Amino acid sequence: MEEREGKSFLAKYFMDYWETEGLRVRLVKHGVDFETEDKRYVQAQQPSDFWELNSAERQPDIILVEYPAANSSTLPLTVLKQADFNLLVANACRLWGKDDDERLKSMKEVLGDAPLALYLNNADREVVESFTGELPPQTPLHSFVSRLAQLGLTSKKAAVK
Repeated sequence: MEEREGKSFLAKYFMDYWETEGLRVRLVKHGVDFETEDKRYVQAQQPSDFWELNSAERQPDIILVEYPAANSSTLPLTVLKQADFNLLVANACRLWGKDDDERLKSMKEVLGDAPLALYLNNADREVVESFTGELPPQTPLHSFVSRLAQLGLTSKKAAVK
């Protein structure tokens, strides 16, 4: 959503993982591979309108596009709508404001059925586990502490299967 919320870090993490799996990945990054003030970017209908693979590069298996922060630049929503997956990165350490809500709501409306996920960066493990349940690795000590924190030491598994 904003600058410095972890987009570059996350992109590098994904690239490193996919490359260990033997996939060719190309990171297309704003300010390096394309400029957000360029007319081709603003009017883009597909990524090739504002970025092209140079002749020395091999065709990648995955093209990962890092767009600028949604609060400071326009995003080519037509291009995002065609993407296989869209990931919006937000920092858990900052307040989520009404502007963020409006931006996300309008983005979801325009994207329609296009996949959009929100990645909450810098969230504490305990906070995430309060929504998702216990995360791996599930050690006996961690499980005990989790059950103790949730006052679940005397609970039993459900009889319904």
